This record gives sequence, C-alpha cells and structure tokens, in this order.
Amino acid sequence: MSYVYGLNSNADERTITIDSFNRSTVYKLGNGKRSFGKLSATDTTDWYELDLDGPGIYSIVVSNDALNNYRGNTWDSTYAGVKIEITDSAGNILYNLTPAIAQTYNDDGIKFIYSGGYNHGGFFVKVSNLGTTNADYVIGLSNAVVKDDVKPPVLNSINIPSVVNLVKGDVIIDMKAIATDYESGVRYVSIITDPPLTHDVKTDGSLYAGLVLGGFKDPWVDGTTNQTFTIAGNNPNGYYNVTRIEVADMAGNVNVYNAAQLQKMGINTSIRIVGQGDTTAPTAVSFSPTQSGKSVPINSDIVVTFSEEIARGSGHILLKDGTGKTVADFDAAFSTNLTLTGNKLTIHTNNPLSYDTTYSLSIPDGSIKDLAGYNYAGTSSYQFSTIGNFVAPGLNINGTAGPDYLTGTSASDTISGGAGNDTIIGGGGNDSISGGSGLDTLVLSGKLANYYGSGTLDNLVLKDNVGNDGTITMSQVERLQFSDVALAFDTDGVAGQAYRIYQAAFGRKPDLAGLGYWIKDMDKGSSLTTVAAGFFQSAEFQQLYGSNPSTNTLITNFYQNVLHRAPDQAGFDYWSNQFSKGLITPAAALASFCESTENQAQVIGQIQNGIVYTVWAG
Repeated sequence: MSYVYGLNSNADERTITIDSFNRSTVYKLGNGKRSFGKLSATDTTDWYELDLDGPGIYSIVVSNDALNNYRGNTWDSTYAGVKIEITDSAGNILYNLTPAIAQTYNDDGIKFIYSGGYNHGGFFVKVSNLGTTNADYVIGLSNAVVKDDVKPPVLNSINIPSVVNLVKGDVIIDMKAIATDYESGVRYVSIITDPPLTHDVKTDGSLYAGLVLGGFKDPWVDGTTNQTFTIAGNNPNGYYNVTRIEVADMAGNVNVYNAAQLQKMGINTSIRIVGQGDTTAPTAVSFSPTQSGKSVPINSDIVVTFSEEIARGSGHILLKDGTGKTVADFDAAFSTNLTLTGNKLTIHTNNPLSYDTTYSLSIPDGSIKDLAGYNYAGTSSYQFSTIGNFVAPGLNINGTAGPDYLTGTSASDTISGGAGNDTIIGGGGNDSISGGSGLDTLVLSGKLANYYGSGTLDNLVLKDNVGNDGTITMSQVERLQFSDVALAFDTDGVAGQAYRIYQAAFGRKPDLAGLGYWIKDMDKGSSLTTVAAGFFQSAEFQQLYGSNPSTNTLITNFYQNVLHRAPDQAGFDYWSNQFSKGLITPAAALASFCESTENQAQVIGQIQNGIVYTVWAG
C-alpha cells in the first residue's frame, strides 16, 4: 500500500491513501519526489508510474525511513527485503534493471538511462515484498545530469546489415553499437538513411523512420548496447544509403559521422532491401547469341538476361556440342567463368569454340535464383551456332637473314622472320608466324593474363581473350613481350641461364626486374661467368657467403644453394684442388655449378612452360 506523494520525509504526511496494488491505481513518482509504502505478506506489490522530465540519467532509490514508519513496522535486517523492477506500460520487465534489495539498512536502488528515442508509453516501477512480514519503505526518483560535459561521445563500432530480405514480410534485425562517453554517458546512436528505412510500429499505427539505439533494452552503462528492429515488410526494394550516424550523450553533445568517415572505420553504409513483394521465380527473357540466329565468332561469350536480378544457386551449367558431348562444365555456385551482374548471366569459355558448330546450353533448375530465393526453372533448349572458318586474306611478310622489325596488318597475315634476331608485331587478325632461326620476339598489345595458350612450343596457339590480337599460331618464337611482362621460352639459352644463375647464387627464385636486367645484359653479349662475377659484388651474396669467403665456405655453400645437398668428398676435393691451383675463379665455379646437369634437372620443372620476367628498359 502506498501512502503520499511528497517532497521529503520530514514534510510528508502519513495518511493512508489509495492502494496501488495494480497499474491502474498508481501514483506518479516525479523527479525529486518521494513516496512511502507498506508491504506485508498479503499486500505484496506496489506500483508507481515514473513522471520523467525527459532524457537523462535517473536513479530510483529505495530505503527505510524511521520518521515514516507506519505503526512501527520498521525495515529490519531480518526481513527478506523488497525488490524493485522497472517495466513498460504492459508490465514487461526491462532487461538489466532488476537488482534486489534485501537484508540491508543501506539505501540502494536502480540507475538507468532514458534516451527519449523509444516510445514505451510510460515507465513503471514495481515494488515487491520478498519476505513474509511487514516492510515499510520510502522510494525516491532523481535525475543526475553532468552539466559541465562539453566533450562529444565517440562511436567505436556498429554492425549494419548489408542485405535485408523481405520475401517473408517483416524481418527482425539485431544491431550492436559500441560508443564511449566518460563524462555524462551515452544517450543514443541514431542511424540516418536515404531514403528512410521504416521499422516497428508506433502506438498510432505509423512506422519509425530512423534506426535509434537508445539503450532501452540493453542500457548504455558499459558503452555497449544491442537493439532489435522489426524492418517493415513494405519497404521498397533498393539501396538505403547511410548518410550519417549521430551519437549523443546525456549532456546534449552530439557527434556526427558522415558516410566517408564511417567507411574509413570499416562500417557498412549501404543497406539493400530485397524480396519485397517478390512471389515469382525469375525467367529468361533473352539470350546472346540469339537463339538459332546468326552464327557468331568462336570467342563469343554467352549472355542470358533474366526478368529480375539474379544470384548463384547450385548445380552445373553445361555447354554441349552438336553430338551431345559436354565441352564445358560450370559449377553454378563457384565457377569464375560465370559472372552475375544485375539481371544478366555471362558465361565465358576458356577455350575457343569450334568453327561451324551448333552448341546447346543446359541450365538446370535451381542453378540460378532470384534474390528472394526463388529458383529459375531451367532450360535445355537454347542453341546457337558458330561461324565457319573463313579468314580474311592478309599479307605474306618475309624477313631477311639479318635482324628484322616486321609488322603485320589487321587482317590474318603470314609472317616469316627468317634468320636473325627478329622483332614481330602481328597487328591483329589471326596470324600465322614463324620466327625462323635466331632469337625472335613477338610483341603483343595486352597483358599476359588476357591470353590463353595451347599446344606445344613448336606449334603454339595463343588466343587474345580481351583485345584485338586475335588467335595467333606460331613456331620458332623464343620470346613473347606483353604489355606488363615478358615470357621467355629459350630455357636452354640466355633466359634459362639467367634464371639458373639467380637460383644458384642466392638459393631463391629471381625477382622479375632483376631477371630482366641480366637477360638483357646477356642478350648484349655478357657471359655467364661475367654475370656470376657481378653477383659476387652484391650485398645479398656477401650476406650469404661473407665479404671474403674461404674456399671451404664457397664450396659448401655452392653445393647447398645450387644442388641443395652437402658436398660429397670427391666433389669437394675436386673443387678444392681447382681453387688451390688457380685453375678456376670463384665466379667461373659458380657458373659451372649453375649449368651442371644435376642443377638443370632440378630447375627444369620451374621453367619448362616459360620464364616470366620484366623487360629492362635501361
């Protein structure tokens, strides 16, 4: 039973008034006010409605007060005490605000933060008797605001979902924010989106348009709060960009973070709503190449356009030739040859298709789906054909016995370099190139990754998947120079020697720029021994071997770095004798180790498909 609503214990009357055993007959407990009550074994509950002055840090304190004991029912330590709980208007307990006060003479209570960002429809306090005897109490409400706080709070982190699927209607999302304010405490974190993202239902039936983490379920006491939001199922599909996040403290300071700042912090700034109003599966609306239409080039991609935006499903998409043989198998979930962009599926084949061939594409049920999860029913009837092997006539270009610089046309040329170290530029078209004798280099317009090669080094077919170099058939070409790197096939010549001397001297694969330098130096006439002598002067070599290594150190390290084993006694004695009699220099010995049959056998696996390096421009 509650008594009177007053300012302080000394001035309060002690007249019994309305019994507040339920929420319909409660007193309003105002800021700075107290009320008095009596609980017994039969009258176990009192209710109060909190009359708050607005957002702030509030304390509710319950204690005994000897001046207001009713009929001598003092609050004795032998009693089980009372318990206070904060609830919403429906009597639901608000989390983390339920400490019990029992067996104590000391004042105790609850400290909580009201942010003003959530419509509870009122806060209530439930006072319960935990014992079996009478207990008198006084309950008071106060607001503690730190008035000299001028420092704004700091946002540490917040999780914002990137996709919300509304295919089943309203969706509950959970968000966690961490913020810091050491003076007055955090009041709320507010997420502002454009367009506004509506959620939850107000008492008037309308929807909230801002995502506010106000700490009403999980208080900001430790600087962290979790909040759930029911995203309304009628939010239109699309992107809802987070334009800013506002963080406020209890003293009224606000810190605003724009989208660029949030992205720098690693916070997602785009919420995508999908599935709203979607009740149908996607359908294929067009194919490219056209179904049974005009024949297409053999390097064409296949593009399927759907009725809506799509996502990967599961299963295998198959490309078959006219005999029913599967020529390409694409895992719908993982294949990198499948590109999904909006409502388009692009299928890229690594190998060129065959000329004058009819192909069929099989897309099984469930391999493609829409964003709501509805499966494309699939198809196996789509067909297209490739063009015949018609080649536009080009030029026959022949080099001389010396070094030539030969350039083809955009048509399909036949180029023969002849003798000499030739440089050849195809110029586009499906060229046929023979380098002839000498060290020949084919210059290409694109990056290495844009080309696909097949065949052998004696009959190599190189397809440009991106640019205009066409499909080139070549033989006796030792170097391919791309726009980013070069690829050398002269593994028995200069490129192979330069790679092996790096591996021999330093026990590692060469860096591309350094390898390019020494390849160019040897192309100009430097011997392998001269290159080895240059390595002896490098800081890396001296770090491995020492600035003035002994004969024993050189021989042991040559065996370890080049042949990856300890020296056998006969071999050690041989090289020791060579050095002691002055029959060989250390550089010549390193070159000999490099070109030994044993070392070449160890290195061939690394270079048999070509040696990548960066062309030295100096």
